[in-house]
Amino acid sequence: MTSAIHGKRMFVSGQLVEYWENPELPFGWAAADLQGYVDRGAWVLLFNAVVLTAPRPATEHGS
Repeated sequence: MTSAIHGKRMFVSGQLVEYWENPELPFGWAAADLQGYVDRGAWVLLFNAVVLTAPRPATEHGS
């Protein structure tokens, strides 16, 4: 059995992260992407995109 959704792995801040994306409907966080999620009622995608666009808090260690 093959899946239309393929996982990808990458390192973020030294941690291995695996994510899954539908190649027919890629995830984005630009303003147009956010509006599209609202229009479709895709609330989880909207939340994820908003979190990715939010400013990151400063770290205590400065790096």
